[in-house]
Amino acid sequence: MTLKGTRFHQQIVAIAEDYLGPSGPRFIDRLAENHLGKPTTRLTPADLNEIVKWARLAAAMLTDDAALVAEFMARLEELSSSKRPGKRLAIPPARQSLA
Repeated sequence: MTLKGTRFHQQIVAIAEDYLGPSGPRFIDRLAENHLGKPTTRLTPADLNEIVKWARLAAAMLTDDAALVAEFMARLEELSSSKRPGKRLAIPPARQSLA
């Protein structure tokens, strides 16, 4: 996981890596810079709705597996609550990741 950015950024990247592998950090960094117009060092929980919006759109372009995209977004959305983000659900081998 990348160490740059805020703790919030690191949490988002950890989730993205579960679905995108080593491309997760770049996916989130580019999303923040290109769609939110801010460096990852300035990401906060207030940005979560926009992050999820853009991540959903991008992830849907990478796969036809709507359930996998929904799971990815649900885990990101959990960052807005007081509970810790859940672990990735068991997924059949054919649906292991977006990467």
